[in-house]
Amino acid sequence: MLSDLSVPSDVGILIAVFLISIVFFILILLIKKSFLNALLSISLLNNLIFIFLIISHSLIFVEYRIQWLQYFSIFIWPVINIYLIIKLFLKK
Repeated sequence: MLSDLSVPSDVGILIAVFLISIVFFILILLIKKSFLNALLSISLLNNLIFIFLIISHSLIFVEYRIQWLQYFSIFIWPVINIYLIIKLFLKK
């Protein structure tokens, strides 16, 4: 079955990107000392990976019954990221 093959690899990709984004979050927080920059970086990276999984028709959403996360990643999360970007530019 296709779902048996694609879901574990998708979960691995998801965990790897989460770990990378956490490392970026910590590095940006330590270097720039700006929580907003760090928050924006982790939010953008995680949103991009979810969009990538949606575009690649990942079965992770169906397998774990989190289809609502697809809609959140497409419609709401980008609005949050745009808000964070505007807030960052207005702060500077």
